[in-house]
Amino acid sequence: MAWFARNSFLIALTDAVAQASSASPPRWPEPKQAHERALVDALRQDRETLATQLAVARGRA
Repeated sequence: MAWFARNSFLIALTDAVAQASSASPPRWPEPKQAHERALVDALRQDRETLATQLAVARGRA
């Protein structure tokens, strides 16, 4: 009887994980004010720079 409860729990858990992983990530609202847009643009540029640096570093490894 305990194995049935454990297996039922594992099945429910894997179903929940599958549903959560297939859901689309939440979208943040677009910034409306100029200083918010400037900050978002700077963060995107930093992210792109870091991604490029990581790709270069991986190529060297």
